[in-house]
Amino acid sequence: MAFFILSIFNISMKSIILLVLLSTSIQALPLREHNPVTLRLGKWVFRENSGHYKKVRNIIKVCHDSVLKEDQIIFKDCPHKVSLKTIGHQTFFDVKLKDTSLQANLTFHFNQQKDEIFYGAGTQYTHLSLNGKKIEFLSQEQGNGRGIQPLSFFQELLLPGLSGSEQTTYATSPIILSSTYYALILDSDNYATASFDKTHHFDLTVYDKKFSLHYFKSRNWYYQLKNISSVTGRMRVLPSWIQQGAIIGLMGGEKSVRKKLELIKKSKTEIAGVWTQDWVGIRETFLGTRLKWDWQKDEKSYPSLDFGYPTLTYFNPYMTEIPNSKNRVSQLKEAKEKHFLLKIDNKYVLSNQGGFHAYLIDLFNPKAYLWLKEKMKIAIRKHNVKGWMADFSENYPITEFGGQHHRYIEKWIKLNYEIVEEIDPENLTFFNRASHLKVPGFSTLYWLGDQTSTWDKNDGLHSSLIGLLTSGLSGKVFNHSDIGGYVSLKIFPFVNIKRSKELLLRWMELNAFTALFRTHPGLNPELAVQVYHDKETLQAFSKWSRVYKALYEYKKPFIQLASDFGWPLIRPLFLNYPQDKKVQLIDDQFLLGDHLMVAPILKEKATKRSVYLPKGYWTDLWTNRVYMSKGKYVEVSAPLGKPPVFVTPKFPKELLNSIRSIR
Repeated sequence: MAFFILSIFNISMKSIILLVLLSTSIQALPLREHNPVTLRLGKWVFRENSGHYKKVRNIIKVCHDSVLKEDQIIFKDCPHKVSLKTIGHQTFFDVKLKDTSLQANLTFHFNQQKDEIFYGAGTQYTHLSLNGKKIEFLSQEQGNGRGIQPLSFFQELLLPGLSGSEQTTYATSPIILSSTYYALILDSDNYATASFDKTHHFDLTVYDKKFSLHYFKSRNWYYQLKNISSVTGRMRVLPSWIQQGAIIGLMGGEKSVRKKLELIKKSKTEIAGVWTQDWVGIRETFLGTRLKWDWQKDEKSYPSLDFGYPTLTYFNPYMTEIPNSKNRVSQLKEAKEKHFLLKIDNKYVLSNQGGFHAYLIDLFNPKAYLWLKEKMKIAIRKHNVKGWMADFSENYPITEFGGQHHRYIEKWIKLNYEIVEEIDPENLTFFNRASHLKVPGFSTLYWLGDQTSTWDKNDGLHSSLIGLLTSGLSGKVFNHSDIGGYVSLKIFPFVNIKRSKELLLRWMELNAFTALFRTHPGLNPELAVQVYHDKETLQAFSKWSRVYKALYEYKKPFIQLASDFGWPLIRPLFLNYPQDKKVQLIDDQFLLGDHLMVAPILKEKATKRSVYLPKGYWTDLWTNRVYMSKGKYVEVSAPLGKPPVFVTPKFPKELLNSIRSIR
């Protein structure tokens, strides 16, 4: 009888199912009941300075009065429509404009519950929670200082845009997670923003004509992360060799590297690899020591790259002129002759790198893509390279809404991923900083970029911890930072930022409990204390390299879970203790897997700190004291070499004793 009625009204069962799905999904989305969407029409331009982008807009018309009606959002105050359809967890939107010469953005107004907390947005460095913040979903240069004064002031005088701000990031992701266990994922490569500065709702603004929103409702955080990583893609399991000790970043040519390496080896440091990012040769700029971007070995500096350990190098998608290299064939010249460099309006796109200019390889040209990949593969095979930094890619010019900008990042990371797949997928690895929504599926390892050698949340040691916590929520499950930070800078007589010995030691303590234990000489190595600075730094580096190696067997199952389900190796406390409201905003402690918690020292000259212990039994790693907590703060001693570390009863006792005995 039902089928007879359907046939009379010419309605198919498929249409009925689609309408039910549509109705269910739209009701599930936490949209405001009245005026759920605002449409803005106009024209936008993005202006770039030092890798940062500023949106300049000209609003022509705003349509406020909107209603949801079946498969459309209709605006009573303008003739434009937004059509939509729903399949599973995805709602697809299509903006229909009367005047196609205009650009458009949609602002969705989502309900917000009392005490609801929001997380996500990719790698954030200054804040764990998004509440009260305005976020740009735009991957760009992070910046140096990000508000630290007077550094940011003087950097803006030298190169406008260089300092960045608290929201600039290399690795944004248009993902919003709610403490009520739902997630919104904007499936679009284009520019978007989100505002969490209201009391009863938050806004998501999308600059795109066709896009989709994924809506996932889950019963806990781990189901939520599994859903999210099904969209972002999941990272492959880390190669075991990089877990066997420190990756030591050394520069200065073969003789200098061997000399420094001997000092480090004598201290019984566990060494997993040697990273010589200056294998291509160096150039000096007013900002500091930079590299010759040409992707062939500088024979004068490095007759050999074999130091008895796995070799790591450096690549990026640029080409530059090579100064003082008479016996070196210019790869830039070849790229120009083959028309492989990016042009806009028939002009080369030149990037100001602070002392020199660089040309971007046009990776959207299939021949250019294969050409660069082959150049890299030749160098990797020739020099038996096992890993490399895959730098940059976030500086592609933004045209219209920025889709190409983010797709370029994906192209570059995918190129590196293909090299791993084609040469040795079991053992090769690379680490990148730039990312967007679906880049994690092509990445093998992340690093947080160029932090300043300071202690603060803006751009220092504390910001690196927040970056670890936030990045794992958007698919970047294996992440790390440069030990000691990257930027040491002197602008006489106003700015004098040096990597201090204490900061280097405290950064070692934190990074020994992450996915990779890697050093960096820094932007200005002569201003930065290095791991081979004196006996104390050598002994500390040796100790933490051995702690890092010892933790591999404990980390191994969590590394597998990260790859299988998108569960981060480094975790904010709220993932494991969701019922404890006190942990929701804690950004100065973290979990490594399920059974080890670290509360690093993030303040200069501090020798003790307050640590929050969630409900359960916790054993102090160094003193073996057991705490029975119902959720409380305790003050613990934390001299150099003994940062607060606590384990649960499920942490292996033999490993606990082994780590405690390392000196």
